Amino acid sequence: MQRLFRPRADLTDSNLPQWEYAILALTAAGVLHATWDNGRGRVTVDLRGAAGGIYSGRGKKLLRRVYGSRAQAPELAAEAARWQAFLSGKTPERERVWNGGVPLRWASGGVLPIVEQRGQTWALLFFRDIPPVGWNVANGASADAADWLNPARIIEREFAEETILLNQRPEPGQTVEQLLFADQRHILTADALRDHTALRREHDNLTLNESQQTRTIDWLATPLTVRVLDRAANDHTLTQECPNVLVTVNPAEMGLEVIRLGRFRLNNGEYLLDGEFHPWLQILTRRPVLLLSINWLHNQFQQHGTLGEQMPNDSKQLPPVPGEHYRLFDADIEARKTRLAIISQHLNKPLPEAERQRWSTEKRWCEGWLEQYAAAFQTPILLDPALRTLCPVTWKTLELAFAHQLLNQ
Repeated sequence: MQRLFRPRADLTDSNLPQWEYAILALTAAGVLHATWDNGRGRVTVDLRGAAGGIYSGRGKKLLRRVYGSRAQAPELAAEAARWQAFLSGKTPERERVWNGGVPLRWASGGVLPIVEQRGQTWALLFFRDIPPVGWNVANGASADAADWLNPARIIEREFAEETILLNQRPEPGQTVEQLLFADQRHILTADALRDHTALRREHDNLTLNESQQTRTIDWLATPLTVRVLDRAANDHTLTQECPNVLVTVNPAEMGLEVIRLGRFRLNNGEYLLDGEFHPWLQILTRRPVLLLSINWLHNQFQQHGTLGEQMPNDSKQLPPVPGEHYRLFDADIEARKTRLAIISQHLNKPLPEAERQRWSTEKRWCEGWLEQYAAAFQTPILLDPALRTLCPVTWKTLELAFAHQLLNQ
């Protein structure tokens, strides 16, 4: 426990074994406090008592082992539903306080991209193949103390890292242009883009050149602001506000997410690709990208008051999605097959043991994914349960956006 759960001061040490992020575990009651006043909501996150947290996926698994049964308890599911209703602004309550029960991981943030193409509006989602499995937003975790205080840093970084916009569909041996996103203040970029570009060249024989053009992303206004409180070295309180966001409380996975809505244009012929990779194994994640019709989702929500059937892990399962209501960007499925063939050939050669283990790990990942999911992506209708599942942060963000009528902007 002590090895994977570390004091707060240790979490940002990237030399820790298999370090991936720096996440605080907020364990005390009252760390989360939300209010509504004159149609404006404020969610206050108090970090002043946070003593420690986790730095890797192994630490996240540890939290699930220790708190898993409690996190899945019916009373916490009911509490999550009350928070979702409160944050939608549809309850008479003016104030709500988190009463604890399980730790909440801080900080995590990202973007639900809203894509305009051919006169239609789409939600851009990534297929997550680890629990909770399903369609996810572009999100990720804090890396340092500055991220804890200001989740806007995470929001912009994770979007820039994961949402790769190309001028055409990528094929092995090609050179394609990547368009970076820019808002009204600056170009959105991230250090990890260099590693992603290098991995695409090494693993896929694909050259990504940065285009001189950028694509504008417009952040949508929301009625919610997150305020973060932390303790400075001189014991004074630091305060940082992050406006125009949505917040989801997901106790089943001990998650607390701060999400922006960002709208951009996708031109005909352009292509969307996943930019995520495993940081210390240096393996591309290769998540298929989905555009899901906002009109279809909104109709589901209006007719049923929900986007789908609630699942035990707090995900929601959509009804079968007809082909005209989604667009799939699946180049990485073929790229995964090609990569698997290259790995298999390489493993037939004499290799040092450490290198053999690394290649074997990637081979198992490729084989397992293709065996479990490849066939499901070949149907003209999204029928497979996993491909109809929205992760908790995804459906909660969408339902909050519909409840506040934000996607009409």
